[in-house]
Amino acid sequence: MHVEVLIKGTKLTALIDTAAQATFLKAKDSESFKLKKAKKLEEEIEYLKKLNHSLKEENNKLKQEKESLDNKVEELEMKIAEKEVLDYNDIPLMVLSEELTIKDVEIAQLKADVNKLEKKLQP
Repeated sequence: MHVEVLIKGTKLTALIDTAAQATFLKAKDSESFKLKKAKKLEEEIEYLKKLNHSLKEENNKLKQEKESLDNKVEELEMKIAEKEVLDYNDIPLMVLSEELTIKDVEIAQLKADVNKLEKKLQP
């Protein structure tokens, strides 16, 4: 019987050792899995940082391009305004005023002609 207890004790010890090894391997695998996951997350964070930096640079370029285009638009608007002023200034005010006077005289003459024609038509 003593031998049986000894055999059972040895088997039990072997089972305990196997269970301990299995637990150790699981823990090791779990740790390895966690390390791999942590490494993957670190790589993802690094990628996102680079992407963020790249997007900031692109955003800055677009802001500069927009500012440049806004300046060009403003410059063109000023040139158009200057051209309109120059075009208007090319016509002397006296000429405009004389043209209006001439037209007023022409209108008065036409009215007089109409009145003469109306008098001729009356019996």
